[in-house]
Amino acid sequence: VHSARSSPKTSRREPRVTVEDFEKSLLALVAWQEERHNGTPGMLAVMLVTRNRLKNGGWGNSYTEVLGSFPKKAILPDPRDPQFLQALQLADSVYDDTRKDTVVNGALYMFYEVKPANATCVATVGTSRYYL
Repeated sequence: VHSARSSPKTSRREPRVTVEDFEKSLLALVAWQEERHNGTPGMLAVMLVTRNRLKNGGWGNSYTEVLGSFPKKAILPDPRDPQFLQALQLADSVYDDTRKDTVVNGALYMFYEVKPANATCVATVGTSRYYL
């Protein structure tokens, strides 16, 4: 017999979101924040730069660490925003490493008017350029 005062059994629930799901969502969010003005190609390019940074080392050992180096923005999308939904779909293929690298190993990107010193431009997407 359980009394109203007895403490309920504590059960550990498994997290509903995996680290992989979290990182894919974070990847989509940053790409949406940074490049939605350049549409799907721009968002994809940012995701590829992130993947290149992870592969090249020196930026972090996970997508979360690499994305932590991006400027922080407080802009959050409506989860029904079509561009954000597209970014979530793109994130799957980039994270799973099945998306071709259209920024040719680029690890930096800048608005087209800014050129980093000693960098080689490898791709242009909309108003952004991508560099080695």
